[in-house]
Amino acid sequence: MGACTEVSYAAFGKRLYRSAFRERIPIAGSLALTHRCNLDCAHCYLQNDRSRTELSARQWAELLDQLARAGCLYLILTGGEPMLHEDFEAIYRHAVGLGILVIVFTNGTQIDDARLALFGRWPPHSVEISVYGLSAATCEAVCARPEAGEASLDAARRLQGSGVAVQLKTMALRRNVHELDAMHRRARELGIPFRLDSLVTPCLDGDRRPLAERLDEEDILSLDFQDARRRAAWRASLAHDTGPRRRLYTCGAGRISFHVHPDGMLAMCMCDLPRFDLTRGSFEAGWDGALRTRRAIPLPAGHPCAGCRDQAFCGLCPPIARMESGSELGLVPQLCRLGKRRRDMASRDAREAGGGWTIEGPQAHDAAPLQRPL
Repeated sequence: MGACTEVSYAAFGKRLYRSAFRERIPIAGSLALTHRCNLDCAHCYLQNDRSRTELSARQWAELLDQLARAGCLYLILTGGEPMLHEDFEAIYRHAVGLGILVIVFTNGTQIDDARLALFGRWPPHSVEISVYGLSAATCEAVCARPEAGEASLDAARRLQGSGVAVQLKTMALRRNVHELDAMHRRARELGIPFRLDSLVTPCLDGDRRPLAERLDEEDILSLDFQDARRRAAWRASLAHDTGPRRRLYTCGAGRISFHVHPDGMLAMCMCDLPRFDLTRGSFEAGWDGALRTRRAIPLPAGHPCAGCRDQAFCGLCPPIARMESGSELGLVPQLCRLGKRRRDMASRDAREAGGGWTIEGPQAHDAAPLQRPL
């Protein structure tokens, strides 16, 4: 009998994503059970889209069965606030019962004793809680609920105490930037991982009001490189130099990942527009039809992104370009500038550390996980 080779979870995950990418298997996705929310966040990209048109528990269960057959392994249940769906418990239990690793995105304010019992009996892969401030004044300014910060932290503590894997995260905004360090310290005191994101986008319908909360470039770069873990993540992105860009999409969307809106419309990602109606056809039909076709769209010759080497650093993608510029082929000047400056700073960091980063081949970043380095 041959020797057993030990493989780390990270190495296994990397190999799994690469294999799925090569075979075009939808191993990771997200379901927005509802766009309704009990908070009213100034930066929310869904604030103009709170339609109550939502799939029923039976419809979600039928879709989950299809996803499991298609090879889905990781699934985010999100919103809005997903726990506002009247049948959240049934939908969640069905997903976990299929053996899918479920990640719940929530603001934590709906986690009561019953939800703790649910997660205790049917453990999620993890629960990610968004917290937008610590003080009542900041929470009032960001999400119109002064008590939201403490409610979110209390939910995180209770989940942690129940043995549930939990993470805290926030959006870096003009209204809460002065409390980011304090939020990070509080998470560290609790022993809970914490991350932040600075990419504020317009609403899905193009409404630009959320952009009033986007930080200045200098503030964003300061957040990116003052934290050792974030600096290391951006340095690691140096390995994702892909050479000339040939396709409209270069992430995992439509290749290993997907998103479903509350009404059952299949999309490439959370920020993408609907591409296929799952109430009128199967997931397989949408994945092998509309999403395959969209994934194959080439980048027009002469597009500024074609020869850009900063693609792993800017955060620009077709849906974000559409939301901000009105065209999926548009550019977002601030993101372009941030991409170049991040790359320059990461390169300088790597040189000063005396180490390099090996480029693992063309399109190496295509099989990367769903989220940016945070």
